[in-house]
Amino acid sequence: MAADGAFRVKFPSPLPPSGITGFSHPNCYMRDTHNCSEDMSRDHFISKSVLDLLCAKTVDVIFPWTDVGRRTAVGIENLTSGILCVRHNNALSPLDGVATQAFRNLVDAAVYVIRKSLATKKIFYAVSGEGLELWALKLLFGAYHATMATEDRDALKGTLPPDLSIFQKALEGEALARPCGLYVRSAVGPMGIRAGWGPLTTETGNRVTGLRFLAGPVEFELIVDPAGLNFDAIRQQSFYRPSAIDLTGTRRAADIFLSGPTFETSETMRLELRETRTSEGPAPSNTPTFAPR
Repeated sequence: MAADGAFRVKFPSPLPPSGITGFSHPNCYMRDTHNCSEDMSRDHFISKSVLDLLCAKTVDVIFPWTDVGRRTAVGIENLTSGILCVRHNNALSPLDGVATQAFRNLVDAAVYVIRKSLATKKIFYAVSGEGLELWALKLLFGAYHATMATEDRDALKGTLPPDLSIFQKALEGEALARPCGLYVRSAVGPMGIRAGWGPLTTETGNRVTGLRFLAGPVEFELIVDPAGLNFDAIRQQSFYRPSAIDLTGTRRAADIFLSGPTFETSETMRLELRETRTSEGPAPSNTPTFAPR
């Protein structure tokens, strides 16, 4: 509990240990901080722990800035890229744990409310909303720079990179200013437990404004650049930094509380779920599918 009585889900600092190295590795996208190590990391830019949790063997990578319909299925083994030095990669790694815990709770809650059971008890979870927003920032910048490091970099030709200072300030505790930040809404249509990412761009396609990713029945949208976006339309569909996500099934319910100074909005996303069938019949017991009700 914080001094003001609000609860906090704590996580390690995402900043490198004290002491600036004064070194900038030319291949690390955090090089402008002048706090790099000499060795580069080859870890997954999309957290392998999250992909393993979501049982995802591939991720749909979307490049809407050039072709809205273009999707590339990328194997987990190929999601590594030398875009961070070891020092920065190690500092950002705790954010993967935050996301893993958040998505595990979200998936567990969804399975609980739709499974066949005589249980009627309501269950509760607590995750770090601020940590999840930082992880989404890491995902955005990692996806952008990993694409720049591959043969697909032509897809970003003429596209302005997202402002790295936004990420650095957020890591130092300066959260994204309104109306930027994390938005949450119901995923459209029946869907299984899966993951994917796709950058949000302006209509002209020359600027990355954010990122969209999915987990179970919920879609998250991170916005880092508000210019040109219709926030009235966005707010009609999404909840901005909600304090909680309430999932309700036929007999049971689960509440997921999101902690963090910017998530103390008392705004709650409520989503009714029902179990669905796949085109081949009922989904296997370990891969339930969900749909809003």
